[in-house]
Amino acid sequence: MDLSMWMLANRLYFMDMDIKIRNDSPPVLRSARLAYATNCVRVFKSGDDCVCAWDEDSIRLHDVDLSEAFELVQSVFDFYEDWSREIIKLASERKYQELVDHCWRVFHSPMLIMDGNYKVLGISSRYKNLDEEWEYISKYGHSSVRALQDIRNENKEIDKPVMQTFKFSNIYLRKNGITCPLLCDGVFCGRVNVFEHERILNTGDKQILEFVASLVASSLSSGRGIDSNPYAQVFSNLLDGKDVGNEDIERIMSVMRWDRNGYFQVFILTTNRNSKDKGAYYILISTLYSLFPDSYVIFRNDGIVLVTQIASNANAYMQGAAETKPADERNRKEELNELCKKNGIELYYSLALQGINNLHYCYDQALFAIELASTDKLHKTCHDFYYYAIYYIIKSRNFDETLHACHPDILYLKGLRDKTNYDPIETLKCYLDNNRSVLHTANELFLHRNSMVYRIQKITQALRYSLDDAYTRDYMRLSIRILELLGHTDNSLTQQSCD
Repeated sequence: MDLSMWMLANRLYFMDMDIKIRNDSPPVLRSARLAYATNCVRVFKSGDDCVCAWDEDSIRLHDVDLSEAFELVQSVFDFYEDWSREIIKLASERKYQELVDHCWRVFHSPMLIMDGNYKVLGISSRYKNLDEEWEYISKYGHSSVRALQDIRNENKEIDKPVMQTFKFSNIYLRKNGITCPLLCDGVFCGRVNVFEHERILNTGDKQILEFVASLVASSLSSGRGIDSNPYAQVFSNLLDGKDVGNEDIERIMSVMRWDRNGYFQVFILTTNRNSKDKGAYYILISTLYSLFPDSYVIFRNDGIVLVTQIASNANAYMQGAAETKPADERNRKEELNELCKKNGIELYYSLALQGINNLHYCYDQALFAIELASTDKLHKTCHDFYYYAIYYIIKSRNFDETLHACHPDILYLKGLRDKTNYDPIETLKCYLDNNRSVLHTANELFLHRNSMVYRIQKITQALRYSLDDAYTRDYMRLSIRILELLGHTDNSLTQQSCD
């Protein structure tokens, strides 16, 4: 590759030297020479020093003899030749992480390559906690929406398709640097950033960055857009409660590796502040796919809808005591909540319902959470339909909507009726009606106290929600009475929710 005087000076940083180089000195040098030659740097003796000169530019190396100076300068050309050959190879193989780490030999600064959706393709592995945004990117593999918005606010021309410097003044964005867009056939397809950390970046770094960016851009393809997913219409129909053929459902189940009778949940991510910024949403969609590759994400109605399978069957869904929900589900909600907090996004989610054909009930519940949360005076990021379910049931005039909004523990206990020699729903109802008094419940059911203690222990172990919560107890009482009112006193309830 051809070098500039700046690139030479950057590699000779360890020498005692003076530089006089124009800011726009171009990368046209092919090698070192002891005499004048076209597009070559001339090395000659000047007193006790040696001078490397080209055109109007010069680098004076103090107290070094001519042979040593010439070898040093030529070794820089040899270094870049070997380095560029390796970079070209890594770019052609799309090994962007290796490419970034290999670039440290030149920049000695943090580097980041992202695609058009601001997904990380490569990030300097030797740097850990440069600032909050670097930590976020390292964890999630994407830029945060907050950072992108602030970058555009502070750097008004950052989206122009040219290389440029940038500066940050935010607490969580503390690094300055240079950025170069990646253009694939004239279309923006990513960005390469180098950050000032151990030294100040200069023209030589810009020239190298431009070289690297050209290689990465040529290796990237525009790819398929987010909205071109072939299953988008099928999922839209499922969320809207429209008929979907068994063949389409089975194809999706196979692709997603889901069980059609598993437990599904719908999450909606939205924000009023940037409801028209679809670009920000697409970045979040890409982030969500990276975090939850086993889920489906779709943009609709000014929000992001995430559909996920919580468990493949009832036993997997209900496993564990009330205070220990399955780790995967806990982690999923914690990850989503943290992601939303860092991006100023509101999170709303439904109950988990059994059966892929019940997704429209999940979606309706999540939408109701949005509706009711707007009147909630508590400033929260995460809004669980569970705590709005009683209001939903009261407002609903639809039999199926009410049924699917009943407390999930009550629906599960109904399915255990054939597996026990007593009715767990009837026992729990009596226990709640007697203010959780084991003695009074035992007397009403004509049981010995020890037998009553055993039953209550078995029931509470099967619950996902704690009876210590007053809202949960009210929700359960209401659900039990709804089932009684609707005449669902047999085990068909759980099966019906799958149909």
